[in-house]
Parts: sequence; structure tokens; C-alpha cells
Amino acid sequence: MTQPSPADVPRWSPRERAQVLGEVRLSDADCVALVLAKGRPAARAEQLAHDLLREFGGLAGLAGRGVRELQRAGVGPAGAAALVGAFGLARRLEEQAFRPGRRLR
Repeated sequence: MTQPSPADVPRWSPRERAQVLGEVRLSDADCVALVLAKGRPAARAEQLAHDLLREFGGLAGLAGRGVRELQRAGVGPAGAAALVGAFGLARRLEEQAFRPGRRLR
């Protein structure tokens, strides 16, 4: 497979960027958009992700929101639940990784 042209990458969806470039090359908004999967009638998931990150002051601010608050911000019930679940998994992974007595690699 040939390397993608830098001019083509911005036109790709977050899913395409993840498949071709890998997760480490995604922006926070790309990752949020992947979890949301769908946007709202007036905006695609990518735009909604940018709006949420701006409204809540970035990833840490977004991570602290509950389902109801996300819904008030324009996220549908399924997207709000998916975001809360994704941030919950990240918190559990962090807690597990830094448990006393656990060896760090």
C-alpha cells in the first residue's frame, strides 16, 4: 500500500484516519467522533466532537460530564452513554495500571 498524500488526509473521516494512520495520529476530536459515531442533524460527529471539546474545555472537562449534561449539550442518548462508558473504561484502566504492588513495564 502506498503512503497517503498529506493533502488527502484532512478529507478522510476519523475512521479512515484510524485505519490508515493508527490511533496515535488521531486528534482528541477524532477519537471523540469515533465514540460518538453519529452527529446531530445540523452537524456531523466530527463537528459535534469539536463543539463538545470547546464547550467543556478539552478532554479532561468532557470526561467529567454525565449522560444528562452531554444530552443537554446536543449529544443523543446513545452517544452520551458511549462517551461516558469510554471515559469510564479509561479511568478503570488507569486505576488498574497504578494499583499498589503492580509492576510497571
